[in-house]
Parts: sequence; structure tokens; C-alpha cells
Amino acid sequence: GIETVTYLLKGEVKHADSTGVEGVIRSGDVQWMTAGSGIFHEEMPRPERTQRGDVVEEDPEVSGFQLWVNLPRAKKMADPSYKNVKREALPSVKTDGGAEVVLIAGRLYEPGTGVVAGPVSDLHVPVVYMDVRLASGAFLEFEAKEGHTVLAYAYRGRVALNGRWIGAGEFAVFDREGGPIRAEGEGRFLLLSGRPLEEPIAWRGPIVMNTWEEILQAFRELQEGTFIKKKASVVDYG
Repeated sequence: GIETVTYLLKGEVKHADSTGVEGVIRSGDVQWMTAGSGIFHEEMPRPERTQRGDVVEEDPEVSGFQLWVNLPRAKKMADPSYKNVKREALPSVKTDGGAEVVLIAGRLYEPGTGVVAGPVSDLHVPVVYMDVRLASGAFLEFEAKEGHTVLAYAYRGRVALNGRWIGAGEFAVFDREGGPIRAEGEGRFLLLSGRPLEEPIAWRGPIVMNTWEEILQAFRELQEGTFIKKKASVVDYG
């Protein structure tokens, strides 16, 4: 039982599953999929196409991120679901330090507006997921919670996190003591945070459970044709 979070920067992803749910994710969209008790799901990335009169224009670049969120034991068999968030429904927050943040999940203060929350509030596992853009001279201040893991992944330019630099393609992993994190520089990075589950993990292929006995049971169900238990629900945002 896991969740996959697809954040598409550019391009399209056509998806479909074995319960009859299908659709297309486009540039700037997010899909928060709870696999839960199980579905068969396929995704086909492709260039974005734009119709201009009689001409179809195609942008060859396809880029984005897909992260997995492990579900706790008590929610491993949750009903499968899709939360599809259009880019128009994702808050774009300008912080007091001049950082521009696409807020996928979590909360952030914006001067003149107040606390802004990500569009999906009923998550099985509360996490923070921000796409941060820093121009020269801008900064972001983030207060890490004690006991939470905080990750930063730079994918454009270079950013300094509490004075330590990372460039495109590099990760920063913080300790769990909590406290302020200051980001500055000139680039773009993902800022992620969540509380560790502190549970055992058994993982094979796309199936993530707590014990190997549960993994073997899942593969028996695949062989017997009883793996799919419920049709996935769909909620669209924006």
C-alpha cells in the first residue's frame, strides 16, 4: 500500500488502470494516487501537443517527478483513489523573502494573504511538498518540525541551504532535530518533509507492505485473480 505523487513540469502523461479509470496529466498538473489495496496502473509519458488552427505543434521536452509515499500499516489496504490537481488549483505563493513557491502539499505564510494551504488536505500521510524558485537575492525560510525528515532536491541552478550549496541533480538531507532552514541562491528545488513511519518495510516490485508474508499473500492474489478489490475513486481539483 503506497501513494504515488506525479508532478509534471512539462509534457503529458496518459494513464489508465484496470478498474476503468483513465485520463491525461498535463504540464503543471499533479496526480496524487493512492494504490492502497491495489490496482493495475499504467502511465505513458509523451510530448505535449497544442492545436493551432490546422497545425498540431509538439514540444519534445517531457520532464517531471514521481515520488512514492509509503502508507502506515493501518492504511495499507485503503481504498484506491486519484486526486487530480490542475495547475490552476495549485497555489503560487510569494514569500516575504521573494521566493516563489508552487505549494503542492503543506502550509506556507504569504504576506498580505496569510497562511496558504495546499489544495489536497485529506492526505493519508501529511507531508510537505513545495517547488521553490529562487531568483538572485531571494530567500526562503522554512521551519522544520522536530522528528521530521526534510529533503531538498535541486534541479536547476544552485541553492544554499543553511550555507551549504547543492547544484542541479543533488540532494540535501537534514537531521531530525528541527529548526529553521534558510534557502538562498539562484535556482529551483523541491522541498519535502514528513514524519518517518518507523515501521518495517517489505518491498518487491510495485508492492510495498510491512512483512514478507504480506508480500507473498499479494503475489498469491495476483496469481488467483483476487488482487483487485475495489474500483478507484476520482476527485478533480480545478
